[in-house]
Amino acid sequence: MINLGFRSGRNMPNVYLELTLIDRILEGLAILFTVAAWILATVVYFGVVSPPSKLFVSPIAMTVAMIVFLWASRAPIRFYNFPVKLNERNYVMQYFIATRFTRVVSLIICLMSFCGLFMELEWVFGMTQGFFQLMMHIVLGVLLLSFVFYYIFAFRNR
Repeated sequence: MINLGFRSGRNMPNVYLELTLIDRILEGLAILFTVAAWILATVVYFGVVSPPSKLFVSPIAMTVAMIVFLWASRAPIRFYNFPVKLNERNYVMQYFIATRFTRVVSLIICLMSFCGLFMELEWVFGMTQGFFQLMMHIVLGVLLLSFVFYYIFAFRNR
């Protein structure tokens, strides 16, 4: 269940939305970051004399999160809870906004895990600059903004 509010989409008819170009780009970027993280972690693991044991935590977490969120973005409307009351006039738009939001969150979580991997690599190579900690804070801010924008769009289109 994707809980974005307390109003259920259980009584609404099933909706099938065609993926737009933006949806495909969001999913593709999430997949691209995940594959890049696996490649980077594998290259570093076999290239460093004493690789850290937690090097693959970020790629594993990224893969699990990507699979869960991309499945959630394709889940039927009955698996969503919405912040506004659904009716025959607004349920398609609310479902569209919620599925787009789950794709955005998937990409942001992949970016967070990617920053976490680079923070780990900074530690492995002994060159802690703090850049990826700053990037992690920026990505967390973007995650917060995405929640704000989701609720603004959801309440505007009720």
